[in-house]
This record gives sequence, C-alpha cells and structure tokens, in this order.
Amino acid sequence: MISSNQDVIKTKQQFQNTNFEFDQQQIQNLDIEQLQKKQFVEKQSFELVDLHQKGTFLLQMGQYELAIEWFDKVLAINSQIVDSLQNKGVCLHQMGQYEQAIEWYDKALIINPQSIDSLNNKGICLHLMGQYEQAIEQFDKELAINPQSIDSLHNKGLCLLKMGQYEQAIKCLDKELAINPQSVDCLHNRGVCLLKMGQFEQAIGWFDKALAINPQFFYSLQDKGVCLHLMGQFEQAIEWLDKELVFNPQSIGSLHIKSLCLLKMGQYQQAIEWLDKELAINPQSVDCLQNKGICLHFMGQYEQAIEWYDKVLEINPKYIDSLHNKGICLMKMSQYEQAIEWLDKELAINPQFLDSLHNKGLCLHQIGQYEQAIEWYDKALAINPQSVDCVCLLKMGQYDQAIEWLDKDLAINPQSVDSLQNKGICLHLMGLYEQAIKLYEKVLAINPESIDSLHTKSECLLQMNQYVQAIKFLRMNLTINPQLGQEFTDIMFQLVQQL
Repeated sequence: MISSNQDVIKTKQQFQNTNFEFDQQQIQNLDIEQLQKKQFVEKQSFELVDLHQKGTFLLQMGQYELAIEWFDKVLAINSQIVDSLQNKGVCLHQMGQYEQAIEWYDKALIINPQSIDSLNNKGICLHLMGQYEQAIEQFDKELAINPQSIDSLHNKGLCLLKMGQYEQAIKCLDKELAINPQSVDCLHNRGVCLLKMGQFEQAIGWFDKALAINPQFFYSLQDKGVCLHLMGQFEQAIEWLDKELVFNPQSIGSLHIKSLCLLKMGQYQQAIEWLDKELAINPQSVDCLQNKGICLHFMGQYEQAIEWYDKVLEINPKYIDSLHNKGICLMKMSQYEQAIEWLDKELAINPQFLDSLHNKGLCLHQIGQYEQAIEWYDKALAINPQSVDCVCLLKMGQYDQAIEWLDKDLAINPQSVDSLQNKGICLHLMGLYEQAIKLYEKVLAINPESIDSLHTKSECLLQMNQYVQAIKFLRMNLTINPQLGQEFTDIMFQLVQQL
C-alpha cells in the first residue's frame, strides 16, 4: 500500500514537474513572439518612415505623381498615417486636382480633426475653386484651434476680398499685421481692399508700405500704377508701371494699363506700340484688340480700325463696344447704310443703348430719311430727354416742333451752342430775323469766332436790308476764315446790285 502510495505520489510529482516545465516553455515562447512582433513593428515603422520620406522628397522636387506612388505604398501598409494622407492631398492639390485633394484631406481629418495643415489646405483648395464661404469655414476651424495662425488669417482675408467684403477683409488682414507687421503680401492686400473701395490715395499708402520692405514687389508697383491711372494721373502711373516692367517685362497687367494711359493722353501711336507688346504675349486679348482699334479710330484710320474691331468680333461676335465702334467708323466714312447694319446688331443685343439709337437716327438723317430718323431720335429721347436732335425736324420744315425740342435742351443747358445756333436757324427760316439775331448773338457771346453764327447773322441783316451791318459781320467772318473769300465777293456783288 505504501509502495502504491509512493508510486502515486511520484506520479503526481512527475506530473507537477512536467506541468511546470510546460508553463515555463510557454512563457518563453510568448516572450520570443512578443519580441518578434516588436521587431516586426520596429522594422515596419522604419520601412514606413523610409517610404514616407521618399514620397516627401519627391513632393518637394515637384514630382507629384511619383510622390503619390510612395505615399500609396505607405497607406497600403497602414491606412491611418495622417502625414501620408495629408501629403497625398498636397500632391493632388499642386496638380490642380482640388476635389480629389479635398478627399484626402478629409481622410486625414477623420483621423485627426485638429490637423491644422489639412484644415488650411482644404480651405485653400475651396478658395481656388471659388467656394469662398466654404473655405472660410475651414479657416475658422483652424483659427478656433490656433487664433494666431497667420496662414488662416491671411487666407480668410483673401476670401473676403474676393467676395467683395472689403471692410471685413481689412479687419482680418489687420489681425495678421498685428502678429506680423512686415508681411508684404498682407500690406499689399490691404491696399487692394482700399483700391476696390475707390480710396485710391489711401491704397497707395499701403502699397508704399509694402514697397518700403520690398521695392521690387511686382503687385504693389503695378497696383500703385493702377491707382494713379484711375486718379487721372497718367504720367505718374506710367512711371510706376515702368518700374514693374523693368523686373517683369511680360507683365500683361502693366503693359495693358500703360497702353490705356497713353491712349487717354492722346498718344495713340505709342499706345499701339505697347498694345502690340501685350498682343505678342496674348494674341486673343479682346480688350487689347479693341483698344488698338480705338487708337486707329482716333487717328482717323477708320479702315484699319475696322480690321481690329473685326478681330474682336471673330472671338466674340456679341462684343458690344466693337459692334458700336465699327458702326461709328462706317459713319465717319459716310457708309451710312453699312453703319446701320452694325448698329442694328448692337441694338439686337441691347435695345436701350442710347448712343446707338441716336447714331442710327443720324445715319437715317444723312441719307435723307428724316421721318425714320425722328423715330430713332424719339427712342433715344424716351430713355434720356436730354438727348435732343432737332435737325431732322428743321430739315423737314417743322420749325415749331424743332424749337420745342431745342427749348427743352436749353432749359437743361442754357449755354448749348448747337441748340442756340439751331434755334436761331429755325427763327431765321421762319422769317423772324430779329429774334434769330438775338440767338446768334448769344452764341457769339460764348464763342466770338463762331463762323456759322457770324455767317447766319449777316444773312439775317441782309434780309432786313441792313447792308452796312451785314458787311461788317461778313468781314469778321472773312478774317477768321480767309477761305470764304469767293463767297464774300459773291455776296458783295449782290449788295452792290441791290444798292
């Protein structure tokens, strides 16, 4: 029995020893497994870091597609790496694929909603897509985390500027300047807000602050020129535009504004030289083509001007200014019927365009269609009662009606030489010579060298048999315009016969 008991005890002891050895082996195996896992994780981490760094290097080199391949390798191993999600978004962002970039920024933000870089970059993409309000939401989220974020303050200010909310933009830019008073971009953009608000002198003050820090800052040089241009200081504007063009000869903005300044100064040939430089860069610039036509137009080169208006109309057949100006050139060339065709094209787009209504009336007037001309003048008068043209009524012998319209014009502008003269002619043709002379004298009080008034006054005096006085005014007219010599001789011969 003892032996048996001893055997039992031994067996139990053996079992216990075996169990202990098993536990020890299991623990040892677990330690090895954990170590292996740790080593694997460390190895994987090193591999991920290496892959991510390669992608980042390619991103910095501007090789965005290759960089994306490396970030994808990182994300295939661990899809939760925020930096790789973020940087893949940056690559797509730089490639102009803003919607796809936003998708990856959103993935980064799901993992880390406070990722400042992702919030800011998502806002920039929305800004570039013209979705300014949504962009501001992202910048505000970043500013809630970091109220001193210069990037978000600046970008929010830009969005507000683009939305035309200039005062709010200024408040945002001022917060940025309180943190960084030397920010050239911020100083410039504050000036742009004032420029857009029509506060040109104040805007120049901020552009000057930007230029004090960076004298070669293109945008401030150009926009200072723009302000001076809008203030009518064309020569000074050109000085600042030239400064930008020294550093940036291809600046379309400065080339264009400089040509506008020269055009407004009446220096048409020089304006054309600068317009040609702009057209060498951008041959499809409608404004530039149009302005070259205007220069030639003002130089009296109507056929050449029409060629440039036609180039505009090839690009945009409904460009009203070119339709209108082509019609005017044809009028100047006395091609009234063709002019009407182009004025009609303009009026089909804008039936209320006052100048074209009036000019169509003038064309009809010139080809002797007085009644139709009056219809178009009436359309112009319905829009603007000050747009008075009574010459058709005068030529149709409707002197009373003509005088009514002239009186309306003179009630608005008592110094209108044309209306005074034409009213005088109406009275003259009605045989009311004394009243006509009073009107001619009013014209001569304003313009003592008015050939028309001197001539028509002398005619009235002749009709009234006041020959000495008539000769006096004829002599005055001859002094001003010696080319009237033959006409003066003919009238004098008539006077001698009557005497």
